[in-house]
Amino acid sequence: MKTWTKRVLSIVLVLLLVGTALASCAKKVEADYVHYSRAGYGKLGFRADFGPVQFPAVRQAIALCMDREDFAKQFTGGYGGVVDGPYYTGAWFYKKAIANGMQLNTYETSQDKAIATLVADGWVYDKEGKDYTSGVRYKKIPAADMKESDKTYQSKDGAYKVELVGDNYYMPLAINWYGSENNEFTDLLVTGFAQNEKIIASGFNIQYTIGTFSALLGELYQYDGGGYSYGGTPMYSCFNFATSFSSAAYDYAYNCTIDPSMFEDYSQWYVKDGRDYYITADKSSFGEDAYINVDKLEYGEGKDYQSLYDVYGKDIKVADVKVKDGQAYITKDGKDYVLGLDFLSMAMVYNANTDEEYVAWWQYFMQRWNSILPEVPLYCNEYYDLYNTKIQGVEEHPTNPYWGVADALIDWTSKDNKLIMGSSTELSGLFRYASWGVSSPAASNNDVNGLTSGYETIATNKVGGMQWNDTVVKSHEEKVNEDGSKTFTIEIYDDLKYSDGSAVTARDYLIRALVFSTEAAKNASGRDAKAAMTIVGYNEFKAYTGDNADQEGVSKTLKGLRLLDTYKFSVTIAADYIPYYYDISYAGFSPEYKEVWLGKTADVKDDGDGCYLTDDFYTHTTTGEGDEKKNVYDIEEHLKESALNTDTKYPYSGPYVVKSYDASAKEATLEINKYFKGNYEGVKPSIKTVVYKLLVSATQLDDFKSGGVDVLAGITGGNETNEAIAFADGTEQ
Repeated sequence: MKTWTKRVLSIVLVLLLVGTALASCAKKVEADYVHYSRAGYGKLGFRADFGPVQFPAVRQAIALCMDREDFAKQFTGGYGGVVDGPYYTGAWFYKKAIANGMQLNTYETSQDKAIATLVADGWVYDKEGKDYTSGVRYKKIPAADMKESDKTYQSKDGAYKVELVGDNYYMPLAINWYGSENNEFTDLLVTGFAQNEKIIASGFNIQYTIGTFSALLGELYQYDGGGYSYGGTPMYSCFNFATSFSSAAYDYAYNCTIDPSMFEDYSQWYVKDGRDYYITADKSSFGEDAYINVDKLEYGEGKDYQSLYDVYGKDIKVADVKVKDGQAYITKDGKDYVLGLDFLSMAMVYNANTDEEYVAWWQYFMQRWNSILPEVPLYCNEYYDLYNTKIQGVEEHPTNPYWGVADALIDWTSKDNKLIMGSSTELSGLFRYASWGVSSPAASNNDVNGLTSGYETIATNKVGGMQWNDTVVKSHEEKVNEDGSKTFTIEIYDDLKYSDGSAVTARDYLIRALVFSTEAAKNASGRDAKAAMTIVGYNEFKAYTGDNADQEGVSKTLKGLRLLDTYKFSVTIAADYIPYYYDISYAGFSPEYKEVWLGKTADVKDDGDGCYLTDDFYTHTTTGEGDEKKNVYDIEEHLKESALNTDTKYPYSGPYVVKSYDASAKEATLEINKYFKGNYEGVKPSIKTVVYKLLVSATQLDDFKSGGVDVLAGITGGNETNEAIAFADGTEQ
């Protein structure tokens, strides 16, 4: 054989060997997955306190125009379906309600029904107040019933505005929707919602903006701060996002409130159910399910209106409830009252003493919710958590709807002692208190907050239930008092330590309840501070400003919170909140390192009458006069700084500490807290380093394949799920 032939063959052989070697190395990452049904759903959510979506008929008509089954099939690729309310089909009470015969409206697609629903609700005019013929529908609202906040309502482009014709206002059926960017859900809604022919033909005009999820939340919360931005004028009343149930405890009490002082901070759907209003003023224009205008009325006992639950609810037993046309109602003083969401959500947890009673109230709540549709559920998907097989222990300790990666990784090990995880929700640095300044925390902030916080007295376990944390609690006692209040006395172990080795004491468990019930915290966070709302003496304590202890109804001490010893404390829950189906949650406290929320000089004391914050906390200056008078507390700037603290200036109590945070990259690096005693099962973390990064949904699988991330949680949708399964099974093309 000639020399050159031998050389060619040698080169070919080498290339073949190299090619084989490269091919064998191409798949650097080996994967497996955990599969479970989601405890949650994706939806069109509404800011249902202004504009057209405050009317149930409008929300119902949207649902009737959308083929939800087809939408779910498209979005999940066959890995999911739809639900007809805020429930998880795996929950025990859902299964029991179905067995009891619960039936819900599935809102089967029908343009004719959508139009009929709108017509019945009065959407029968054009902008001049004449009979509707085509285009955008308008609804007539008498001037006396028109809310001030609605008078300037208009579409995003200003083409459709509230019109004043004679003595009546006419509101356009124009809805401004805010969608999150880089999101297949949003993309499908452009055609399935905004450009939906049935919706347009029914008389709607849908306009939209697509931006970051943080911007979306800012518009939903109508709040600036904590990483959120708000334009300043209410415009967007429709949003797409998802809801997950992080706990098996189902409690929407106060989340459907109509109390103006609580509405902004507690409303889950920003919906005001007309059936929840008990009008004490002579207002003939108030209808039971009609437009409710309380702009100029006062709320509370002896005032113009109250919630129906406050008037009658506490004495109602589930046996007193009757049902007609699928709606629960009670008869009081010869009058029938259909029960609204506020009433039913409160009764579910405060009027139930047995599982059977709880299920009955839950079913009534679900049927009411389904009938007025505070939001439109569009899909309920199946989840796949894809993980690099260098992570071990996942099969023995899998994730599930109630036990996410941030919870489960404490049981896992890693061959390289590192785990990279993440979320498409951006971190904003709210690691010390993920709920700071917002009505609900971002999932990413919540994960890091959970990884760096620990030693809670009541733990959420792997199936979403609540139980005493035996790693922390040495002993506990419960006592129902003669006045109907309930006292929990808790003794913690004396060997709990923060990440700097300093001792965790009983005082630390009381700090958050005290601080976040003060005017200073309210000013600093921009949200109402109600951490101690259920505790005896809360109303008097929150009224204390630092220099008014001698006033009636004001107290420097929080009577129901007691510091009994270095490692012992008690909390007494007001009778208004007892009995409570989930009353174990009242005993749930977590430690806070003193300087985080109290600074260097303030402290918690108890002289025998209850806990209080020392005077250094309340140092302030006063500005303005009369109604403009305001206290500005020295501690406010410290609270803001602490809320956004992302380093080890202050120690942590959880399994990990934040070693570094890159605000521009939205990435946090965590390392083991060597002093952490263990979770509720006594387990300590083994993986030395955890990196939490921002994931881009469209490229996250490529990131995983290249080793850029070790766990992808919550993979859903046809293509994404198919690709993830194929990669893990080694069958990808």
